[in-house]
Amino acid sequence: MLLVKEFLISIIVSVIMIFAINSLINSGSVFSVFSNFGSQTKTGSVPESISGATNISASTLFSEIIDDSINELIIDVRSPAEFRNSHIHNAINIPSDSFSTKELANYTNNNYDQTLVIYCGGVNCGRSISPTKLAVSAGYQKVYWFRGGITAWRAENFPVSGNRKK
Repeated sequence: MLLVKEFLISIIVSVIMIFAINSLINSGSVFSVFSNFGSQTKTGSVPESISGATNISASTLFSEIIDDSINELIIDVRSPAEFRNSHIHNAINIPSDSFSTKELANYTNNNYDQTLVIYCGGVNCGRSISPTKLAVSAGYQKVYWFRGGITAWRAENFPVSGNRKK
């Protein structure tokens, strides 16, 4: 009986080790191995669009910023470190893990006609999904989801601010 228990324990430990190694390979960080258990965005799980929000491309966003035809609030929901590295000029940083209607109101003064552009790292990132849905459900009327994110912005060679200029 003791031998069976030891065998089962060794199987459980092996499964946990396999999960940990796989997570480490995918995340590149020892500290995030178990902290993200079950919360990683799987490739292909980022939707094409978000109900109530309008998709916007890098070129359209760039044109509107240059044209200055709208007074948009561009929100980068990546981590502060990623934001410092590079972001769209004049964007603000509200990390997805602290994004709330109260935080958003600090920048919009509850002006629900304020144009919002929300983005993250790119089409496989997924961190901008919840903030975009939250802005829509809070009643903001002009919510744009920049699904391509900073990756698409850089791919077009549009200007960025931050430590990494290219």
